[in-house]
Amino acid sequence: MYNSIIQKLFTALSGITSIKAFYDYEAVNYEKYPCVVIIPLSRSSAFKTIGRDNERIYKFQVRIIHKIDTPETDQKQLRTVADAVDSLFEGSAQLSLGGTVNFTIPSEGNFKFNVGETSLYIYEFVLEASYLFHR
Repeated sequence: MYNSIIQKLFTALSGITSIKAFYDYEAVNYEKYPCVVIIPLSRSSAFKTIGRDNERIYKFQVRIIHKIDTPETDQKQLRTVADAVDSLFEGSAQLSLGGTVNFTIPSEGNFKFNVGETSLYIYEFVLEASYLFHR
């Protein structure tokens, strides 16, 4: 289920043309910016009744990463992409990822810098995906 949800998330995000690459793993180096990295964080289950409406909540770390070459321009560009991603997942069109899950909901996002040989500006948030299943 993890890979299926991640692929559906990438499909949904592919409509944001300013995103240049997608990764379902943490890379040492990213080739194109801005890029999106989605990795699984956790899963929880809730038993409701025998036979129907049991729930799994999958949580994914979503990171949008931009290399900082021109600080003002690159930071503004990342904030624009972050707004587009937030709007995508808070809107009803991507709520169920084409029926793969019951619903998705993003949590609070935050921005951070990673300064090093390659300086990066990062926006990250946790996306929860609810999946109802029958026992």
